[in-house]
Amino acid sequence: MEKRYILFNICNYTFLILIALTAIYPFIYMLTISLIPPGDYLNGGFVLFPERISLDAYRRIFENGSILLSFRSTLIITTGGVAINMFLTIICAYVMSKTDIKGYRFFINLIIFTMYFKGGLIPSYMLMRNLGLTDKYLSVMLTGAISTYNMLVLRSFFLNIPESLEEAAIMDGASEPFVLFKIIIPISLPAISTIGLFYAVGHWNSYYIPMIYLNSREKWPLQVLLREILFESTESLRTVGDIGDVQESAIGPQLKMATVMVTVLPIFCLYPFLQKYFVKGVLIGAVKA
Repeated sequence: MEKRYILFNICNYTFLILIALTAIYPFIYMLTISLIPPGDYLNGGFVLFPERISLDAYRRIFENGSILLSFRSTLIITTGGVAINMFLTIICAYVMSKTDIKGYRFFINLIIFTMYFKGGLIPSYMLMRNLGLTDKYLSVMLTGAISTYNMLVLRSFFLNIPESLEEAAIMDGASEPFVLFKIIIPISLPAISTIGLFYAVGHWNSYYIPMIYLNSREKWPLQVLLREILFESTESLRTVGDIGDVQESAIGPQLKMATVMVTVLPIFCLYPFLQKYFVKGVLIGAVKA
């Protein structure tokens, strides 16, 4: 029995390590390509442990002022968007956790209906245009301001909070806003942090919605700029002429991977600080529907 247990652990850990490597390998690949000197990459291709390291691609990125402007735009969109998302999600989830309110079934079914049927891109764009929000950060923040799925997960968390806690506070003279902001939210930080992380990653990685609503180049977020850099570097490699052009365009793959690393690294560094809330929030929020 003991040998079977040891064998199971060996197989289990081996399988988990392989799964982890498949997730980590793309990041190692991008980081390595971004650090290989262009000449070495042309001669030998990808090498897991390069003999020489070059930071030329990263130097070119930060010499380009567009990256810093895009970084600022991404921070504005992510910070403002998450604030709007969390406010609307918390308010809606708290109200929908009160199953005894009048018309509860109608409203919850109406909300679930939006998970399957939406107005579409053209009506959304026309709405933003009529509101005068095109080419403004607020148009990107308000598009998808609340996720039905995230709201239902947070609602499930609120349903697990004992009703006696709220009743005791109300008997002591607390109002509903006081109960929500002073009692419910502080004890719901694991779920709120989880939902906030979902929203933050969504805003950070979004490029399609900003590409549609933001016309000014200085307002482009990182993902939209990354898309342009990838297309431009690919096109330059296709239109290479003489040997000098080849040497100049050899930085293309390094520049692509370096730009990807710059855009991914901030949100990648944020995750470990929220991991404990992420795991706890998902597990507790899924206990009761």
